[in-house]
Amino acid sequence: MVLHLVTAADGAEAYYSSGSNESRYEDKKSAVATDKRTQNAWVGHPCFSIIDNSVPGFEAKINRCIDRIYRLLELPKATSFYKKFLLKKGSYL
Repeated sequence: MVLHLVTAADGAEAYYSSGSNESRYEDKKSAVATDKRTQNAWVGHPCFSIIDNSVPGFEAKINRCIDRIYRLLELPKATSFYKKFLLKKGSYL
């Protein structure tokens, strides 16, 4: 499986700067062009997914990656939940 996370310079421009990532040396236009070339290099792969910037925030983008992996492996979607317990006064350790 190939997951391509689209550069922030294409759809999340506010987050693309050298201030947020020291290794960035390209301007936005160059970053988008490089990103498109990378996407085109993988087009023929049988299991290629593009994760764009249509969701707000990087964590949501990562969650989309996880969902794609779960689907590929035919696993049920991961869920998260919280358990809360009510303790009587004096009943805890």
